[in-house]
Amino acid sequence: MRRDKNLILLLLQKLRDGKMQEGIEGYTEEEIGFHAGLLAEDGYADGRPIRDHTNQLRGASIVGLTSAGYDLLESLEESHASETAISTPPAMRLSLFLSHSSKDVEVASALIELLILGLSLKSEEIRCTSVPGFLLPSGVVTDEVLKQEVKESKAFIGLITPSSIESAYVLFELGARWGAGLPFSPLLSSGADASFLRGPLNGIMALNATSEDQMRQLLGELANQLEIKVNEAGAYGNALRAFVAQAKVVPTGSKTTTTALAPNLPEFTEQVLRFATRNQEVYPEILARALQISHVKAEHYAEVLETHGLLDQTWNGDREKYFYLTAAGRAVVVSKGFDQD
Repeated sequence: MRRDKNLILLLLQKLRDGKMQEGIEGYTEEEIGFHAGLLAEDGYADGRPIRDHTNQLRGASIVGLTSAGYDLLESLEESHASETAISTPPAMRLSLFLSHSSKDVEVASALIELLILGLSLKSEEIRCTSVPGFLLPSGVVTDEVLKQEVKESKAFIGLITPSSIESAYVLFELGARWGAGLPFSPLLSSGADASFLRGPLNGIMALNATSEDQMRQLLGELANQLEIKVNEAGAYGNALRAFVAQAKVVPTGSKTTTTALAPNLPEFTEQVLRFATRNQEVYPEILARALQISHVKAEHYAEVLETHGLLDQTWNGDREKYFYLTAAGRAVVVSKGFDQD
């Protein structure tokens, strides 16, 4: 068995630090035992080499490093640092950041497969923090790296699902990308519709992951942002169909979309929507007088509609809160005929 300088370095570091070193798990017990025996036999470790009946080194009983071992360790670490500085290429700029909830790992994995086959992206060009092979490097400060990659990635996909819209990390990533004025692609999946895009994201065009045509459009848009070409359809056709099928799966317990709510709105919500149809700015105090209910009830009713994505809220210049119809709310108004009143 040949000597492995890197394994010798790892064993010396283990003896010095008293703990297993990252990378040593890639070696077999036989390789580790042989090199431990070499260290003891060559006088770099304080201990006794162990040989089998064929006189092959199998290990060593070691209690620590000798002075010669410390000298060798220092020399190897200096050499390793120099080689790493020379051989390590500049960090590759991230091509694509996929913002998602860890609960959506299956649909995220299927999307990555489609992107790799459709755009020939390499794994190191994609960040997807819940999918093995696309995670953050070990030892980094998660929040700092994510903050940097969200803004520096060439392309950005926000996977909008019932789970992701409840994730603080996803909301932070979407807001940071939008706030920086950088291009990003909201992608509706797993039962989410346009009403899930609230606040400053309300009204932004989002593609639907359950449509093969819209997914082809997404590949084209990403290719333009990355200045590459989309591969021939035959290269990614199966992955496209598999992803669309996965995107149609609505997890158990997810929020019902607003389109399903429309036919069965409670009476008080219909009154609020009728009022919002006539008034672009719905102030709880004015709503309360119009419906002859308390201010608390008026605000509560508006907030219920907000949870369903039919209303959203903001403040005027005097810091007074008011509500307004979202795109989903307007769709319900039209479907119920409230705009004809």
